[in-house]
Amino acid sequence: MLYYSLLGMATYVLSCLYLGKNEKNTPQKRRAFLNSIYNFMILIVISVFIPPFPISKFNFIPFFSWLFLSEIFFTVSHRLFHTKYLYRYHKQHHLNNPSYTTSSFDAAVPEFLIGNIATAIIPIYIIPGTFIMQVIYIIFVVYNVVLSHCQEGAHTIHHKTHNY
Repeated sequence: MLYYSLLGMATYVLSCLYLGKNEKNTPQKRRAFLNSIYNFMILIVISVFIPPFPISKFNFIPFFSWLFLSEIFFTVSHRLFHTKYLYRYHKQHHLNNPSYTTSSFDAAVPEFLIGNIATAIIPIYIIPGTFIMQVIYIIFVVYNVVLSHCQEGAHTIHHKTHNY
């Protein structure tokens, strides 16, 4: 899991550099970046205790199943983090207005681990795939999260309007 955590953090940094090159360099953007890196550092430390992903030598097809399952898990966890009982863990993420590339993983540690990491990796445990498919999936998922935070669209509108 350590390898995947490092891969996720590297993908986050490179995605922010590439997609955020035209964004203003504001204190909010820098704070979000540091908070996100902090979250990844926590993940790197605990990844030593997370069991490795099951590997399938022949299963090249689970990519879309992983995406589908992770969307279901993310939607459920995100809605739970918008309840009055859990919003205190999600509020940090919504302080990013406007949303920048760097705000992708700017969240309280419980939300980062449950709402971002667990929702992405549980599908890999349910449906084993090849090592290369797992690497492609991690890169794709992290890049997609960063992309969704820098383009005007449903997610940036959500940041502006959907607080508890």
